[in-house]
Amino acid sequence: MLNSMTAFGNARATCPSGELTVEIRCVNHRYLDISLRTPERVRATEHAIRQAISKQLSRGKVECVVRLERSPSTNQSGLDISETVAREVVNALKTVANIAGHDASYKPDPATVLAWPGVLANDPEDHDVLNASVMTCVGDAIAAVVANRQREGAAIAEHLHARNAEIDAILTQLDARRPQVIANQRTRLETRLAELAAPLEQTRVEQEWVMAAQKLDIDEELSRLKTHVAELTHALSQPKPVGRRLDFLMQEFNREANTVGSKSGDSETTALTVDLKVLIEQMREQVQNVE
Repeated sequence: MLNSMTAFGNARATCPSGELTVEIRCVNHRYLDISLRTPERVRATEHAIRQAISKQLSRGKVECVVRLERSPSTNQSGLDISETVAREVVNALKTVANIAGHDASYKPDPATVLAWPGVLANDPEDHDVLNASVMTCVGDAIAAVVANRQREGAAIAEHLHARNAEIDAILTQLDARRPQVIANQRTRLETRLAELAAPLEQTRVEQEWVMAAQKLDIDEELSRLKTHVAELTHALSQPKPVGRRLDFLMQEFNREANTVGSKSGDSETTALTVDLKVLIEQMREQVQNVE
């Protein structure tokens, strides 16, 4: 199945920490290039997110954005303060201050209290729940991206199959045209030789004609192009990513088409070659977006 590299997917989820949103955008790229933007509270999931994306996508520039919007009932500071421990720390500081000779109006610095171990209670289980919610949401977004890629890939495959069939038809026309091209060239050569007054050695004439016919012969190029047509059809049926293989095939298609054009012996062959190169270019543009 052919997959496109251009896609978009998003997913939303509700967790105790608030509303999660994951957006994934993909565009074509030579390799897999993943960039992430995540809130500080879920930064620990970045490695797992990269692994999840890498398991599903093999090529493309991928941008993944994770957003966490806290609900009104959630502590906006993101800190879980243990009031019991904080009061105990304040009382202990006042006692020490009294012993040290401070008056009864002494008030501990809030920053000192906040920095005391145990005042900020971050529940590890809450982080586990949040991280699990993030990965579930990421998985849903990746699934949407994969489905999007498959739909667009199916359209690209249909386009490539259609152009490949047109190329095959042109190759058949070029092959059928070959005998007439050579016959026309021989007629032109014989006409020019007949215009010469001096007698010519027939053996040498035949040698020259053979050399001229070889320069016009496109049998080898047509044979390779037909092989490429078959290989393209085969590649499109593969379940694994074939973008790089198709890109290489387009280069070979273009190389052989250029050679056919350089050997063109008449206007009809030239016109067919132009049509051939147009179809190859149309396929090449589509292949640039194939995974």
